[in-house]
Amino acid sequence: MPPDFPAQTRSRFAAIRAANGTLWSIPDPSTRFVRTLALHVFEALHCTRSIAQLSSAISVAAARDLATQRAVLREREAMYHDVRREAAIPGRLHLSRTNERCAEAAVVLHMKQRACVLTFSFEWVHGRWRACEIWLL
Repeated sequence: MPPDFPAQTRSRFAAIRAANGTLWSIPDPSTRFVRTLALHVFEALHCTRSIAQLSSAISVAAARDLATQRAVLREREAMYHDVRREAAIPGRLHLSRTNERCAEAAVVLHMKQRACVLTFSFEWVHGRWRACEIWLL
């Protein structure tokens, strides 16, 4: 806690942490959920899974962004005659909370000869976490 907060605010934050162990009343997205979603998004980007199958876990804007990223990947593969089809294995995960209703995550996906990273922004909507932004790096 930064020292420039008033003492009353510092004590209020301390009471919240003591009550439930964290600053947030909403639980973090589970690592299993984030890793599984990363794997499913990777499959959707490489046309082995439909983007519509992810509709319960992603927002409409994220689905549009995925469709755009998928088109760019298809064009790149066509230009370079890249016909590799590799299975990805989710690796390291970094998760951070930006505020009570938002979280960000990055998951490393390992393949046979390369690795990539999927980044997510999650929002808490209707009692569950939903990805509102997804980017393949």
